[in-house]
Amino acid sequence: MKTSICLMFMLCALIMGITSVSVGAHGFGPRYDLPVPLYLYLSGAGLAVALSFVAMSVVIKSGHNTLSYPTWRLLDIRRGHSLFLLGMVWGFRLVCLLLFVLTLVAGWFGDQEPVRNLAPTMVWIIFWVGLGIVVPIVGNVWELINPWKTIFDFVEWISKSITGSGLSWDVSYNGRYALIPGLVFLALFGWVENVYTDSAVPRHIAFLATSYTLSMLLGMMIFGKRTWLDNGDAFSILFKRLAGFGFLEMRSTDIRLCATCESACDMSNNQCVDCYACLGKSEAFSIAVRPWAMGLLHTGIPSTASKYLVIGILAIISFDGFSETPVWASVVNTMLPWMATTFPAVNDVYFLLMLISTVGLGSTVISFLLAYQITIHFMSIIADRAETAHGLAQIFVVTLLPIAVAYHLAHYLSLLAVQGQLLIPLLSDPLGFGSDLMGTADYKVNIGIVSSKFLWYFAVVVIVLGHVIAVYIAHMLSIGIFNDRRRALRSQYPMVMLMIGYTVISLWIIAQPITEVRIV
Repeated sequence: MKTSICLMFMLCALIMGITSVSVGAHGFGPRYDLPVPLYLYLSGAGLAVALSFVAMSVVIKSGHNTLSYPTWRLLDIRRGHSLFLLGMVWGFRLVCLLLFVLTLVAGWFGDQEPVRNLAPTMVWIIFWVGLGIVVPIVGNVWELINPWKTIFDFVEWISKSITGSGLSWDVSYNGRYALIPGLVFLALFGWVENVYTDSAVPRHIAFLATSYTLSMLLGMMIFGKRTWLDNGDAFSILFKRLAGFGFLEMRSTDIRLCATCESACDMSNNQCVDCYACLGKSEAFSIAVRPWAMGLLHTGIPSTASKYLVIGILAIISFDGFSETPVWASVVNTMLPWMATTFPAVNDVYFLLMLISTVGLGSTVISFLLAYQITIHFMSIIADRAETAHGLAQIFVVTLLPIAVAYHLAHYLSLLAVQGQLLIPLLSDPLGFGSDLMGTADYKVNIGIVSSKFLWYFAVVVIVLGHVIAVYIAHMLSIGIFNDRRRALRSQYPMVMLMIGYTVISLWIIAQPITEVRIV
């Protein structure tokens, strides 16, 4: 039986790999010619994912505690006894807040050439790309540096000092709309990043960031800080889930707080892990090291909104890469003339380009959602279990997060390594007015800081490893849900096929040469 399963997965991996085309590596600057045809890399990657499932099916037995993992405690912190640490934390938060304010000032009043202004580099490279890599590797540093939370905490501290009362009105938040505002904001952010043609214009960035700041502060004032951050702040929601991949975790030592937790924290293993509502009230908590990705087993109560959120993250990141491939350039170059001829009243080519990209992004989200739903449908049938496909879809969507993390790292590492260097001269001249505050204004970006060969092999390893971890998380969840080992294994056949498909697609996108759509 195990041999036939292994052969089936090998055959599927080879078929998907052989149907691919050998092309140059994507996003690596100078072209890197692969030493063997691309289909062999894709076949091998798919095979590695399939074999990882076979290995896990042999090693991991039923009855295994899927929520248990080793931890190494680093710090035990009591608020009244850690004034020095508290001062360091607040100092770091204020530095990050000053950088945020400087970014807004640069966007509003600085030179509007993107490469001479701090705002585009800070938002798209340091914030989106950089934090998207740091948070999954380390842990939820965003919870510490969130500028909107820092502003609210500081103003509320002043309010309590003067009037004795806080800022929040604590209006009851309807649980039916949990995560919905954050999901909407994340969709808008993904649209601006992938579709909006003026997303690099500093003043547009400043306008959007200022509008979002006002929305966050108003939401925290109406519903309460923690309630709004958990439901309305797209980045708190996003980074909290990505942080489940990180090796640092925080645990409240006062479990009694969880009984009244406003975030409905997950107490499935009698442990309060990374629940910031409880941590904010607890007088004592600990910081510990855990194996990577194990925090994904404590991502909170499953919900339909969470499902859409995770699939949206994966689709946004994937479309960003796909939109730079020759295939997408060919689609756009074919559609633009047709639309200009069909709709002659619309003579704005940039509007037509955004319309095409909007359809492309929406189609990517729908395609990923359909692929996932079909996979879960077959899982529920094969498993022969009473759990509905709807319930399984909410639980297993967390297995897509390692894929999103791996692709984000593989796709954006070269961008962070090269364009991230722009931060060095921009910190000396953030507004682009010719200043040299730190003596680094003349720094020249080193485009050869990492080689295309290294980046290609790095991408292969990271993407395959991310999918293997996804298979592992799915396997652990299936054992926890289906107590019968045979049913648990059967339930994972469709999921493994989905992982192999994602592996091949991700590597194919990474392997494409960057092709920009040229508007004449």
